[in-house]
Amino acid sequence: MPSKKTTDLPEGLKKELIRNRSAFNLNNVMRVRELLRYGSTGFKTCFRIVPFLLQVNHPDFAGYIESKKTPLGIHGFESSGFLRLAREMWHGSDFSWRMAITPPQPFIESLWEDRTRLKTESEE
Repeated sequence: MPSKKTTDLPEGLKKELIRNRSAFNLNNVMRVRELLRYGSTGFKTCFRIVPFLLQVNHPDFAGYIESKKTPLGIHGFESSGFLRLAREMWHGSDFSWRMAITPPQPFIESLWEDRTRLKTESEE
């Protein structure tokens, strides 16, 4: 469902939304920095590889599924730092980067965890 354009919103609400979005983005940047600073080597490797593997479905990489209907692609992946990291990790590969990293319709809109839906066993 398309969202309402910001031009249709009152000026005060537009400013509030812009401020909240900036705070949200800054919070996410800080969280990623902390994860990469204090995470184990194995965690850091997974953190860098998994988004790339969700972006592509290619026989040269883990998780390949031989089907044209395999859902893949993360919205905005090409402009993220994960693409640069993937290129650094597999720089010797003869993998065709441009063809494989740009699916026509990204299947995954974003990577996040909905904590409101998580419950502990004691809460159920």
